[in-house]
Amino acid sequence: MSATTIPETWVEIIGRAEALAGAGHVDAAIDAYRSWLALNDAPEAYAAYFNLAVLYFKKLQTGLAQAALRACLRCNPGFEMARKLCVEPTMDQRRPMAARVSYGHDALRIVWIGHARSFAASHVQNLLAGLREGREMHFMLAWGQDIPVDAQDVGSLSDEAVACEIRKREADVLIDLTGWNPDGRPGIVAYHPAPTVLAWQADPEPSGLVAVDAVVADGQTLPASREKEFRESVLRLERPQVEAGTADAGLTPRVEALLRSVDRQLPAREPVPVPTDSELTYLHAPRQRGRRYVIVAPPYQHASAGIRVLYDLQKWLVLAGYDAVVCTWFAGYPVESFAEDIVVYPEVAPGNVLHAQRVVRFILNTPGKLGHGEKVYGPGELLVAYNNELAPYADGLVLQVPTTEPFFHDAHGVRDKDAVYVGKGRNLGAHPAGCVEITKLYPPTRRQLADLLQTVSTLYTYDDFTMLAHEAKLCGCNVTLIDASGQMRPLQTSYMPTLDEFRAQLHHFIHITQQL
Repeated sequence: MSATTIPETWVEIIGRAEALAGAGHVDAAIDAYRSWLALNDAPEAYAAYFNLAVLYFKKLQTGLAQAALRACLRCNPGFEMARKLCVEPTMDQRRPMAARVSYGHDALRIVWIGHARSFAASHVQNLLAGLREGREMHFMLAWGQDIPVDAQDVGSLSDEAVACEIRKREADVLIDLTGWNPDGRPGIVAYHPAPTVLAWQADPEPSGLVAVDAVVADGQTLPASREKEFRESVLRLERPQVEAGTADAGLTPRVEALLRSVDRQLPAREPVPVPTDSELTYLHAPRQRGRRYVIVAPPYQHASAGIRVLYDLQKWLVLAGYDAVVCTWFAGYPVESFAEDIVVYPEVAPGNVLHAQRVVRFILNTPGKLGHGEKVYGPGELLVAYNNELAPYADGLVLQVPTTEPFFHDAHGVRDKDAVYVGKGRNLGAHPAGCVEITKLYPPTRRQLADLLQTVSTLYTYDDFTMLAHEAKLCGCNVTLIDASGQMRPLQTSYMPTLDEFRAQLHHFIHITQQL
């Protein structure tokens, strides 16, 4: 099984999204939930849908929030918290279509939105080929690869910005071709950027969005027996079979007639109220039932990647739903309190100082290289390597915990200096004069270190195994190693796994260690 085939558990996704939302990254939390839900149909998905609804409500996107609540109730019909917030508009609650905004154009202005793959579908190509010959004005907004030549690429625009583009065109009708598919952008539709909004997908599904007035379908893609699943109106439009790219002469007149008469067919819905903060309760990730992790580490130092790895491992284990704490081996802890725990030591820790029965030895550097710690470990210890280079010292397990912040990136600014780092190497004085020296104390913060690296042309390092080299490359620097003989060569940094690959490593680590 490849590293990327193991998905996050529902506990992990809720924990990760909760951490993102708590840090103010609500959009990132929403994206995390949507990506997870696109790949998972676990029974616990109702919790992810509910939390997604809460996030949408906080952004005042009530249409998307209600859609998420309805999806939640489809997964768990008895979930009372969702039922209390879910609004089901009735015909009596709807206002006349005449109350909609009307631009009064002589010819309809129709905007089609969707992923490039949706526009490439044969029935869409046939339909558009015929409609372009009519009086209506058609605009296409698309995202993804290989978008149609006469479509505007809106892949780089936010949902709100795309909605503004639609309003600028004074669209009478908006037709969404992709919907809630993984490539879809229902957030655009949630802004209700046109007086009439239709969903027209190859495989129609209920949108749940208040903004969507109707689903357009034929008897083949949406049998009459399924209409009861839809809260939107269903507009029937049978289509003949024609060759791809051929103007659909039989369907086009009926589509034109449908679009011109749609205002008379569809009622409008009242706006959906936004719940108060006291009514919105976020579902928290439950703690897994398993042994606690105790991670033994020196006092925190931001300049030490190895120490950051140990502290960040504790955070990832907590997000995965397990109890995890960090303690130092310098303090006189009562060892009996760790009898049932899984204790994780770095390779430099002196033996089993906590007298733990379940020991994991985390190999963060070549054993003994730093001049302290053990070179040979206890026979019952599980050895885990930080990366593939250290794997020969371990039992086949690799856990490469990410520790680099997103502000380490290439700012494409002026590079007017070089820098040097000694680290665990030895200063031979072989680097060029005038280099700014990076030490454990300078720059004083991680963000200031990133700011410095973004202005450095070449980083010279005497340390052949340092995370600083990777971070420098992320910032766009050339990295040159000065070896023990004083010779210089480009430093090849280790492969850094993707976040999905790391999660796969973490799942495997948890699975193995919980069996100790």
